[in-house]
Amino acid sequence: MKLFKILNNHLEEYLLVLLMIAEVIIVFAQVLTRFLFKSPLAWSEEIARYIFIWLVWIGAAYSTKENKNIKIDILSSKFTGTTKVLADIFTGVLFIALMLFMLYTSGKVTYTVYTSKSIATGSHMPMWIAWFSLPLSMLLMLFRFIQNSVRSFKQKDRTEGAA
Repeated sequence: MKLFKILNNHLEEYLLVLLMIAEVIIVFAQVLTRFLFKSPLAWSEEIARYIFIWLVWIGAAYSTKENKNIKIDILSSKFTGTTKVLADIFTGVLFIALMLFMLYTSGKVTYTVYTSKSIATGSHMPMWIAWFSLPLSMLLMLFRFIQNSVRSFKQKDRTEGAA
């Protein structure tokens, strides 16, 4: 249960730190081999690019978890009271619909890449690993958004009940 709590609270952070460490090591190794040994690694640039893609998508999930993703609140800022709550619910439903669509679509593309057995040119890494960053991050964003929404409604209930 303790492991679940740690992962629930810090999964994205751990993934981002591990990916950033891997990125730095790979790029450093590339620079080292290129300038010291005059023989660049054939696979490092490609792997660094795929790690960067993972960093971007896991970073998007992290920003959703921290409730710091970009919001266009022009609609809800014009309203107050019940109308504002309804506008927030409407935008929340749109966000969930978008994440479900993206999860389905990216999962389908990833599965297609997986079944085609595509491999990267320089690293010979299966391409589905790079593509898997999309459905995983969409799933994380969806989960974190729902988690934040439930937490937000619980807090509103407590503040309204206390008033």
